[in-house]
Amino acid sequence: MKITILEWESNKKSKAKQHLERKQVSNYLLFFTIIVIIIRSCHQLASWSEFCRGIRILERRQARALSEYRDEVLRIDKFAEEAKAIMEERKRNDELVVLEKEKRMRSMGRVPRRCLCF
Repeated sequence: MKITILEWESNKKSKAKQHLERKQVSNYLLFFTIIVIIIRSCHQLASWSEFCRGIRILERRQARALSEYRDEVLRIDKFAEEAKAIMEERKRNDELVVLEKEKRMRSMGRVPRRCLCF
């Protein structure tokens, strides 16, 4: 069960990382598009202001993408930790049930008839 949780966690994190990388690639394509527009444009001042505007847009997009990635990883970690805690609690409860049965069997001094495991 723990292996399944770890596989799920690593799978989700890798997908979030790929999503971040795709966003970064699209941001760089936007950056290069802005540079091409500036090169083709003949107005120096307008080109420079467009370039600065494009850089600000690019920085905001990158910051937003990175923040979304961090939030997603935190959400995945939280969900995985909750699943691990539930699994550990179930395991502890199962062990307690077995210990109670063992105590009952020892107090009687014999194995119950319906128990066919011995």
